[in-house]
Amino acid sequence: MIYVAVPGALQVALAVRGGRAPEVSVQEPATGPWPVVPAVLADLRWLPEPGHRDPPLILAYHDVSPTSTSPYAVTATAFAEQMSLLAAAGYTAISEGDVLAWLAGAPLPPRPVLITFDDGISGIWRYADPVLAATGMRATAFVITGMVGDRSGYYVSWAELRRLRDSGRWDFGGHTHDGHHEIPISADGTTGPFLTNREWLADTGRLETLAEYETRVRDDLAVQVDDFAGHGLGRPALFAYPFSAVDRPTNDPAVPARLRAAVEATFAASMTNESGAALTTPEAAAARELRRVEILGTTGLDEFAASVARGSPLPVSAGLPAGRWLDDDGHPVAGGAGPLTLRTAPAAPGAPAAPAAPGAAGGWARVRFAPDRTSWWTDYRVSMSLHGLGNAGQAAETVVSLLDGGSLPVRIGLSAGWLSVRSGGSGNVGGRDSGTAGGNAEDNRGETVRTLAEHSLPAAGSHRLDAEVTHGGRLRVSVDGTRVVETSLPVDPRHPVAGGIALVARARSNGGGTVIADALEVAPLTL
Repeated sequence: MIYVAVPGALQVALAVRGGRAPEVSVQEPATGPWPVVPAVLADLRWLPEPGHRDPPLILAYHDVSPTSTSPYAVTATAFAEQMSLLAAAGYTAISEGDVLAWLAGAPLPPRPVLITFDDGISGIWRYADPVLAATGMRATAFVITGMVGDRSGYYVSWAELRRLRDSGRWDFGGHTHDGHHEIPISADGTTGPFLTNREWLADTGRLETLAEYETRVRDDLAVQVDDFAGHGLGRPALFAYPFSAVDRPTNDPAVPARLRAAVEATFAASMTNESGAALTTPEAAAARELRRVEILGTTGLDEFAASVARGSPLPVSAGLPAGRWLDDDGHPVAGGAGPLTLRTAPAAPGAPAAPAAPGAAGGWARVRFAPDRTSWWTDYRVSMSLHGLGNAGQAAETVVSLLDGGSLPVRIGLSAGWLSVRSGGSGNVGGRDSGTAGGNAEDNRGETVRTLAEHSLPAAGSHRLDAEVTHGGRLRVSVDGTRVVETSLPVDPRHPVAGGIALVARARSNGGGTVIADALEVAPLTL
């Protein structure tokens, strides 16, 4: 008897030509080891260890194939190189259970990474799983259950999903039953994502009602849960939004809240994804809406490592390395532990206050230190010397924001002879006359800002500022070595007291100015 070895891809093609897809297709062996580029490995090993409450790195893939046939398909070789790099750099692939435990307050293992796949394409069985086995990694697949076992063989079968489950390397989450497509959303034939839009009902010439929308979405999610249970795969705890469509695009602003409520009622947490970099912030974690870094077929190994770095938190102990200060457009500005210069151009007469990059028109300039990557900072002390406060040709005020990007930002306004401390809001707020101690004001986004303290200071063009904040909401501020404020922030127990650092220079009316911050330091507090 003669045996002929037939490649897996050809076996699938022959089966489909015969009118069926095989219930279990052949896995392609992972032929490692895969060499790791020393310079790239060094870049990842250099990354600081995350803190015990920092979020995991979450990677989002779609498909793995022998060759990259679409922007969303990573080649098997590229995927193997990426997994080998993570393993060599000391990353620990975590499970769905690890994520849920972290959301409940448990610590994660060292350098945690959650590897995820959307859609349930057959490449996760044929090409991704052998690589995971060879590199000691694991993954979570978000499956469109209505497409499982389709006749073409493009999607995995239920039998393949059960084998993946039995390997101990895979968890499964929801990605809708039949909601990963667009639907008609107006009479002119415009279409939009299934989950974020009310459907146009051509038969009756109207949009479905909100109640009909909710029924359609909740029914789809319920069928998906039943699909998993009916095939012996248990109840999924995590959900990934198709197209990452959560609140847009939509044809009804009331839809996103209904969608979130439906997802929250069905799953323990949800996920979105972004290209380039994404880090789950405390606010996102509190809402149980986790952010992922999207990896595409066009992502080279250097860019993959850069995306991993950008999606990894910076601990307070890392200090203020150069190149991490960014303007409002996300561009790096000079600074770091050395001098940081903020220049404001004269504001146009009658022009509204608006964010401006250093040196741009608009009357004020803002820089932020590694936004998102510092969103989990808490229990820290910030020190800096500020020069150019209110003399002719200089800025009228500098605002140092602590807990920047969090739910309770603290803005310390410092001018030549005045100090103000405010909390809340995310926009720009005025100077000395914009609120009274213990009272409220509004920023330029209409959000409430509470004035915690105001003090006169000995007039000077330069001041040394030291401020510290704790996870319990305790704030202490010293100017020129003298403690001037010690107070408690209005903490909301539903949200952590956490966030990074920002600096704003505000110019005199109709005039520009320059503020220089030097001797910048940040250090963790020992409580």
